[in-house]
Amino acid sequence: MQDVTGSSQDFLHAGKWPLLFLLFGLLLAFIFVRVNTRLIRSGVSWWPGNIESGDLHVHHVVIGFILMTVVGILEFALQPGGWTQRILGLLFGMGLGVSLDEFALILHLEDVYWEEQGRKSIDAVVVVATFICMLLVGLVPLGFEEQGETSRWTLAATIAVQAVFVIVTLLKGKIWWGL
Repeated sequence: MQDVTGSSQDFLHAGKWPLLFLLFGLLLAFIFVRVNTRLIRSGVSWWPGNIESGDLHVHHVVIGFILMTVVGILEFALQPGGWTQRILGLLFGMGLGVSLDEFALILHLEDVYWEEQGRKSIDAVVVVATFICMLLVGLVPLGFEEQGETSRWTLAATIAVQAVFVIVTLLKGKIWWGL
């Protein structure tokens, strides 16, 4: 692929495929869970409904945590390549999508899924998906190119200062400004 300067760049080299699969898994699982909860809330008769064990309602964040834990351990233990790593990326993304769908529940420690605070889950998915997309395209913050140790330290300090501002903005509840 040619960029505007005429040099050739490989947008999606082999090392980026697992990250792309992670993004697909995140988005697919998030959309599926949103549709699932909407169908459950609507009382659709043919839909299986909630996962329950006796009187215990199992929130889908539990399934996401279990999936991310198992896949994360397998990734570190096996350090696979090729399609195995891509499948693990997809599965980890699915666990992440299912878990982030209940981000507001984790943040508020109460079930706010259908309330205004529940929209924080959507914000969390947008932030994470945006971050993954930035990594996929190889976005370099501020356009820095490595020219030695000095520029590396300058870049690290700049990112740290910006991170402080972003964190303060997010803590003030201004999600979109923090992006």
